[in-house]
Amino acid sequence: MSSSPRATTATASTARAIFPTTPTGRSGPGSTAKNAIVVGSNDADDDGLSYYSSMGPTLDGRLKPDVVAPGCKSYEGITTTYTSNNYYSNSCGTSFSAPAVSGCVAVLMEDYTDKFGGEAWPSTVKALMIQGAEDQGNVGPDFQFGYGRVNIQNTVDIIRADNGAYDLIKEDTLSPAETWEYTIDVTPGADLKVTLVWDDFEGDYGVGGTMLVNDLDLELEAPGGGIYRPWILDPGNPSWAATTGADHLNNVEQVEVSSPASGTWTIRVTATVMPESNQDFSVVTNFAGGAPDLPPDAPTGLGAVPGTGEGEIDVSWTTHTTTTQV
Repeated sequence: MSSSPRATTATASTARAIFPTTPTGRSGPGSTAKNAIVVGSNDADDDGLSYYSSMGPTLDGRLKPDVVAPGCKSYEGITTTYTSNNYYSNSCGTSFSAPAVSGCVAVLMEDYTDKFGGEAWPSTVKALMIQGAEDQGNVGPDFQFGYGRVNIQNTVDIIRADNGAYDLIKEDTLSPAETWEYTIDVTPGADLKVTLVWDDFEGDYGVGGTMLVNDLDLELEAPGGGIYRPWILDPGNPSWAATTGADHLNNVEQVEVSSPASGTWTIRVTATVMPESNQDFSVVTNFAGGAPDLPPDAPTGLGAVPGTGEGEIDVSWTTHTTTTQV
């Protein structure tokens, strides 16, 4: 039986999950990795895409980068230490963006551990970073900015709003052909956004084709029964804006609904194709599940009198304003 992959590092006393970030400006397999946070560069002063930041899609059509972070300015570089002369210098690069995101991940993990009493899965870390990102470029994700510019304040706010209750942040496991559901109560005043991430098994670059191994699919069902599916992009037309539909390429999926109907929505994750069993996954949402049903009030006016038949007893009680008798 296979188990879901997670990056780990072990010491003599502990084994803990780690999460790699990688810049898109460097060539090599890291900039197309499925399970890492792949980071592009934007300009800190105007949020424009830095001229050197690599863009997707990957050879198999997947969305990269995942997010962007400041790595330059439109008119000069970012001030940094310069070790060759012990002074400061200005420079640009995704090698500035990726460390910024790594620092954000460290802040995220510290706050998560404080609120949840344990470490988040790598897929949860990635889902939180993407859920909190601010959209840039075209509406929805795109091959230039990914899911947008990292905003660690937004991400930490999600963790603190959940506060260890697992209402906004869900971690679970699916087996082949299974479906996972979670109901949330949507109220007026905000758009609905749900992000799904899973650490997929490695694909076979020697064979080529689609690198996705386990294919999970996310959808939301509205109170009236309408179905909302995730953002998808057209790899053959990389400048086109995102549309929605079933995604069979990526191990990150996100559904956004503008001005959603109030009421109970269902988040649904289905194991559509799963050659490797027991796939862990993470879901982050901005609306929590409903409060559990409270037990009914205790009955009052309980009474018992002899019945009309032999050995019978008539019992009566009052619940709210209705009198019931058996």
